[in-house]
Amino acid sequence: MESSELARVIADFLAPFLPALIAGQKESKKTGAKVVGGQHHQDSQNLATVLWRKLRSKNTVASRDMLNAAKTVIEKPRSKRVLSEFSRCIERLLEQDAALAGDMAARLGGSQQAKSLTAGNRSVVIGGDVSNSTILNGMNSITYSITQSLSEIEVAEQAEALEEKRLAEAISQYVERLKEQVRSSQERGYKSPYKPLLAYDIPDSSLFFGRNEYIAQLLDCIKRGALTVLTARSGSGKSSLLRAGIGPHLLSQSHLPVYVRPGDAPSIDVIIKRTLLRHLEQSPGLANASLHDFLSSAGALLNGKWLVVIVDQFEEIFTLQSQQARDAFIRELAGCLNDEALPVRWILSLRSEKFTDLSDFNSLIQPFDNYIVMKGFNTDDARLVITEPARSQGVSYQQGLVDEILKDLAPKDSEEQISPPQLQIICSRLYEIRGNETEITSRMYHESLGGANGILKDYLSGVLNREIPKGRLVLAQRVLIALITSEKNRVLRSRKQIESELVSQGTDTTQLDNVLRQLIESHLVHAEEKQDETNSFVVYELTHDYLANDIELDLELRQRKYARELLAYKVKYYQQGNIKLSAEELKLVTPHLDNFDLTQGERTLIQESRRETSRNKLIAQLSTIIIFGMGISVFLFSIINLIGGIAAVASLGYVSMLLGSVGLLGIVGANRGWAKELLVSFGAIVGIAINQLLSHLPAIGNLAENSEALFWVRTLVVTGLVYFGYQAVVSIPQLYSRATRERFQDSLLGAAVGAVNGYLIAGTIWAYLHASGYSVGGFVPVTPGTLLGDTALKILPYLPPYLLTEPYIYFAVVLAFVFVIIIYI
Repeated sequence: MESSELARVIADFLAPFLPALIAGQKESKKTGAKVVGGQHHQDSQNLATVLWRKLRSKNTVASRDMLNAAKTVIEKPRSKRVLSEFSRCIERLLEQDAALAGDMAARLGGSQQAKSLTAGNRSVVIGGDVSNSTILNGMNSITYSITQSLSEIEVAEQAEALEEKRLAEAISQYVERLKEQVRSSQERGYKSPYKPLLAYDIPDSSLFFGRNEYIAQLLDCIKRGALTVLTARSGSGKSSLLRAGIGPHLLSQSHLPVYVRPGDAPSIDVIIKRTLLRHLEQSPGLANASLHDFLSSAGALLNGKWLVVIVDQFEEIFTLQSQQARDAFIRELAGCLNDEALPVRWILSLRSEKFTDLSDFNSLIQPFDNYIVMKGFNTDDARLVITEPARSQGVSYQQGLVDEILKDLAPKDSEEQISPPQLQIICSRLYEIRGNETEITSRMYHESLGGANGILKDYLSGVLNREIPKGRLVLAQRVLIALITSEKNRVLRSRKQIESELVSQGTDTTQLDNVLRQLIESHLVHAEEKQDETNSFVVYELTHDYLANDIELDLELRQRKYARELLAYKVKYYQQGNIKLSAEELKLVTPHLDNFDLTQGERTLIQESRRETSRNKLIAQLSTIIIFGMGISVFLFSIINLIGGIAAVASLGYVSMLLGSVGLLGIVGANRGWAKELLVSFGAIVGIAINQLLSHLPAIGNLAENSEALFWVRTLVVTGLVYFGYQAVVSIPQLYSRATRERFQDSLLGAAVGAVNGYLIAGTIWAYLHASGYSVGGFVPVTPGTLLGDTALKILPYLPPYLLTEPYIYFAVVLAFVFVIIIYI
């Protein structure tokens, strides 16, 4: 499309209300809002259609945004917000196309407004370190955009205005909090430019070195797609890269980063909403809106810039979140990613061992299309990390010392790289012991600290002994233990949770607040403020995974922590889906219950789990009795026939066995639930199929159809698989958790499937007995001529082995298998 033609169609649209888009005056905005209404809705839709058809040849970011905005206008032509975003996209398009901007200015008569519109003078930081002044300039641009949006909200529909105003003010306050962090870093002097095990944050960007390559890669990924995944081994510095590396660059370009962490909150989308809008409960429309709609409202305040949602520690969605919460968030995320016009970018950061778990969501969010694998420091980057922070404070390293440190830290495996936490610990200790010296010397490194091995060996115990008074040392050690899981991973804990665990160990907690403060000052523990629906509170966490490796857990303590974690995790499933503890899980937690301060929900879960386990054991025993009862029935029928039983009595026995099994197993199924009964159905059908296949083997096929041996082979195959079906759910915890009864309708379906199982089991045994000519133990055959005999003969063709012949039996196996996969896999 020619530049002049594009300028014409845009000018035709903009000219009537150009002052409203540029001047920013209240009266002009009222006029603009009025002009946007009425006929100009149709005009804007016509313009959008023209651009949608003709703009695709322009290969720029702005034109792609323009296409997305045009598509939205076509679909929602009467939305003021959509039209506003459409106009902003036009502005960005003009910024990137000088020829088009010139034609546009000419068609609008060279007005001052046109010059402003086509100036395109915003600066963009491409890479490298970012100064505080550059960050603040970018943040001022965000604040200005929000101020402009607040003015627009004043003339919006009253029903939406109040909540949108609250959102705009809340985001403005969020930006101000970030600004205050940046300003405070300018005002305070650094005790140490190194952060031993603390993550670097936005205020520390001037001290953050060695990650320019990954900063550039991340910025490129953000531009390339809506979703970026960052993965690395624990301790590689992902959080520091996202906060001190990417955050300042985004802010300098007036994009707004939003940092969140899943934790164990029941809803991740609420965390995201509350990060931007603290008092979310005061805005029910936004609180109940989808994540897409909420972020659309927030993104519209940024004047065409991006809202970048950074979800750090994303592995917690697997380790702490319930399946229901995880699935709900992924659906919300997919809805956001599917809207190309949404001005939101996503970064998910997680440990490398959990990276492949994202494949569970591949059909919804395509997490492997745009990702970065982050590693430790190479030699050149590590050199910068050592020298540059000290240089910023007027301190240098003795010649050759940096090479010695790098040599000591060089990994034995050539594929590995230098560990960031080890590098920070060594540099921090060296800077600490130098006193007032302006040079860090080799003597300090070797003689005072014993080199790298001396510094790193027993680092945790060394800090505790230096920083914590001897009388509080045991309490401090137990606090650190409370901040790791049974698998020695870091975990967020509130003060109440820490105190509860300490009390369960018989620990005096009167000095807990003092110890927490000292651990924070020692950079071993990090405190962070959180907020829920009612109030704010503080949570604590180890500053780095590196520390967790030095914390010792004996077997008993590890088992107790695992029981506590399992109970807290499973109570979510119980509350959301009535899924109870399995017998094995109940066995694990029971010995430790006296040491736990249980919530009401946990008490209820344990009580219901115990009842469920007792019921399952009873049903399993009953099922076993039924199976053996059928065998005894066969034996009794044999005795009756040997004594001289009557054919009519035999016919009654066969029909009674079938109908009785249907009724009895229907009752069993009602108590077990349909999911558990499905395994029994599967076992019976597979048993019939195996017998069909065995008939093709020479050893079995050569047996006479009326052979007693053939009857017992077939019967044992079926009953064995049926017995496994009854016992599998009780014996295998993974199956039990999937098969727990949830609602009344499950019992009704269970009764139906149980009755079918009675038909499959008893009907199959009767069919095999009939096929053997009732030669087992001298059974009397079903004979015609009596009412019961004729009835039994009419039933015989409908018994499972006669209905499920080849190839239908194999279709039945596949169908049953599909159901089992859906329920249990």
